[in-house]
Amino acid sequence: MEVHHNKETETVLQWFARVNPASKHQEFRKEYQKGTGYWLFDTPEYQDWSSSPNSGLWIYAIPGAGKTILA
Repeated sequence: MEVHHNKETETVLQWFARVNPASKHQEFRKEYQKGTGYWLFDTPEYQDWSSSPNSGLWIYAIPGAGKTILA
């Protein structure tokens, strides 16, 4: 399979390449408060997702709601 990239695609890929998810995760984990987000495990959406193979769970909310801390 051959992949062709245009200039815009290359720019986006370079932008993502600068992000180290592991170090960002460690940085944000410092903000986690014990017990935060446990409500999520009781939602029907989470229950469905956790029991379905090859499925995805998309959590969305306004900026600053704490999605990154939950991750």
